[in-house]
Amino acid sequence: FSVSCEIEHLDMDLDVNKINAIVTNLISNAIKFTPQNGEILVHVERILEKDADFIVINVKDNGLGISKEEN
Repeated sequence: FSVSCEIEHLDMDLDVNKINAIVTNLISNAIKFTPQNGEILVHVERILEKDADFIVINVKDNGLGISKEEN
């Protein structure tokens, strides 16, 4: 399990409970579907788009993933 974050500080209006639920779900699923000795990477970065700040949270793992039929 590895976490990298490029953001030192960012003020944003957001629903903390919803963000917590989303991130917890993503990481829980990554843990659930990644094989033993697998790899889970969480990367957090800030992007500026159309004069607005956004936060991007990527969760990647080397598990089986979602089939095209389920996606």
